[in-house]
Amino acid sequence: MPSLWGMELSTEILINHVGYLPRAAKFCLMKGDKSLEFKVMNTQNGKTVYQGMMQAHEGVFGNYLVGTFSDLKKEGNYQITVENKKSTPFKISAGIYVDAIKKCVTCFSIQRCGPSTTGYAAPCHVDDGRRLDAGPGWPMKPHQDVSGGWHDAGDFRKWVAFTIYGMIGLSEVYEIMEPEWGKEQIMDELRWGNRYFLNMQNERGYVMNYCGGDDGGYLTDNQIGTEDDRPIHTEPASFVHNNTDRTAQFNFIIAQALTGRIFRSSDPDYSKKCTEAAIRCLAWCHKNFYANTALEMGAGLMASIELYKTTEDAQFLEKAIVFASRLLEIQVKEPIDNNHQIRGFFKTSSRSEEPSRHSWHGPQHIIGLCNLYKIAPNHDNAPEWREAVRLYCEDYILKLAELNNFNLAPIGLYLSESPGGDHKIGDYWVRYLTVTEKAWGGGINPNIASTGIGLLYASKILKNEKLKICAQKQLDWIIGSNPLNVSTAEEIGHNQPTRFINRKLNIPPLIPGAVMNGIGGKIEDQPHLKAGSWQNCEYWTPPLAHTMWLMAELQIELK
Repeated sequence: MPSLWGMELSTEILINHVGYLPRAAKFCLMKGDKSLEFKVMNTQNGKTVYQGMMQAHEGVFGNYLVGTFSDLKKEGNYQITVENKKSTPFKISAGIYVDAIKKCVTCFSIQRCGPSTTGYAAPCHVDDGRRLDAGPGWPMKPHQDVSGGWHDAGDFRKWVAFTIYGMIGLSEVYEIMEPEWGKEQIMDELRWGNRYFLNMQNERGYVMNYCGGDDGGYLTDNQIGTEDDRPIHTEPASFVHNNTDRTAQFNFIIAQALTGRIFRSSDPDYSKKCTEAAIRCLAWCHKNFYANTALEMGAGLMASIELYKTTEDAQFLEKAIVFASRLLEIQVKEPIDNNHQIRGFFKTSSRSEEPSRHSWHGPQHIIGLCNLYKIAPNHDNAPEWREAVRLYCEDYILKLAELNNFNLAPIGLYLSESPGGDHKIGDYWVRYLTVTEKAWGGGINPNIASTGIGLLYASKILKNEKLKICAQKQLDWIIGSNPLNVSTAEEIGHNQPTRFINRKLNIPPLIPGAVMNGIGGKIEDQPHLKAGSWQNCEYWTPPLAHTMWLMAELQIELK
């Protein structure tokens, strides 16, 4: 790499490519097993402004030297120097993530589907869709307008279970930051996405599965009534390969409650429409299925809380309290080992001892419990909610994160069989990285970004700075501070891997702000990235939504 101030730039020194907020935790890493001195240099004048020791540590991903320079808070342009090596430049700034968040918000407009002027394929699929109804008493309806929304990934699909996270991420950025630069832009994007979701709500109240899935990944002639109109799958939305997972219904409720709150002042009629859609869907959920898994209960908890915050109707707070009580019944409260004393994770359900894992859902149970404690701190059960959060974040996530030098949050624990890597704790195995080569083995960005959000929420309730630092490290990994020195967010940082391109359709174009699935792992649970693969390098809504949400939380918390 080119030199600066007389030294060659090194890819060996690992940092957050974008930089740091003044009050953020700041770390640099290098492979090695012998402690070395490091210095932080001001690139404008070449002067050393900080120096310390990179300490050697063993970890799951090998031996690394770790240096800390969190005490450096002055805004400016800097580099790390170690012996004769220099890192790439980075900044410390109170607005460090603002430009990245703007790119993420704008990314949605480029992924627009329908009669858009900004979507990269626009206008496209304005004839969505052809309704497929099944079951006794269901009339066949040849056309229903479900145009709009966003393409989910590097294709033309519009999976509801995945793209609904776009509504949540955009709404959270709006509520957290209230950005003068983006209020109108975000509200316009929410309307565009929601024209799809509102029209996908079935007469019974649930949100339907998708229009444009594996059977609709193609361009159409944009003429309503012709053979290429994409089918609407009218069964309740669920995870694509598990039609019993109802988290998508609760996420629809979360999205509508958030949107209703955002538009309450500027457009009361639209706000009412969104809020009523959320209430109808929640009524369908309570009538038609019993949330049994930790993932469903966590999503139901969040949905009930958001509806309560929007409506101030006590019935929704009561529903949230019930979800919380049922969640606590399946939390593992006793240590599973004598050494690390790991505990606090949740079982999959009351009927399964297998630990609950969330490669892309996010830890909604923890975010929900934190929000519940915040809005009802004097409730008789509030100490139990707080303790559940503490057990999960301090005795599960944090302890397992400390076993690797990047403080990477785990995918989760496994009980029935080893997932590979042979990291054994008691009778359980721990896994940090999804297996790249397996079906649905994508990258870990959705998991670590969403976990970072949960850790930040918990840090405020528990007043634990270690949780805040761990949250920062999840973002650091996504944008450069990882063993491969890559940023998996387009035009955020540098050294992005080659994106996945659908060769049949020659899409998508490079989209600034798009976030890839992220780094995966070999079966041995060591970092692996397959350049150009859909598993690691495809753009996807869940990591985009969670990464921008995490950046917004950090931006406000630590600037």
